[in-house]
Amino acid sequence: MANGFKRQARELLTSERGMMHRSNRPVEPEAVFGDIKFNHGFKRFRLRLNRKVRVEFGLVALAHNLRKCAVIRTGRTKEQNPALATA
Repeated sequence: MANGFKRQARELLTSERGMMHRSNRPVEPEAVFGDIKFNHGFKRFRLRLNRKVRVEFGLVALAHNLRKCAVIRTGRTKEQNPALATA
């Protein structure tokens, strides 16, 4: 039974759709983390405990998503506001 799951997973991953998905996957989160670090100056966590770090990063991610929503709602482009270039 386990071999059947492995074979099915391998077939899905090596299919044309699977290869396309896998080629795009590493790029998507990198852009977000790069934007948070470079454009918004978040270089290190200020809190220590794992629970607190999760809350802190949740706030950073929330701020990132709110910036994206603001860009979409106002219809601004990166030419109109370079600070929102990667949002």
